[in-house]
Amino acid sequence: MANKWYVDELYDAIIIKPLDRLAAFLGSVVDNKIIDGLVNGVGKAVQFSGHFDHDDLNYIILHFPIVLEIINNHINYVRSVR
Repeated sequence: MANKWYVDELYDAIIIKPLDRLAAFLGSVVDNKIIDGLVNGVGKAVQFSGHFDHDDLNYIILHFPIVLEIINNHINYVRSVR
């Protein structure tokens, strides 16, 4: 193979190696940090919600519209200031 044009080596350097590095990055950062963090967060939220008793839930449900109104008023205020 004295007259080899090095197409395979060029393809490997330009396409394969960068995609391998991208896959390794996505596997380590996105999967381990973001996706696992979301899954663990949902599990902790479910576990936390199990600590409420009936009175706590009634309190939250009764005061939820008030909290929404406060948030809505804040959003409207911020929009009017701009």
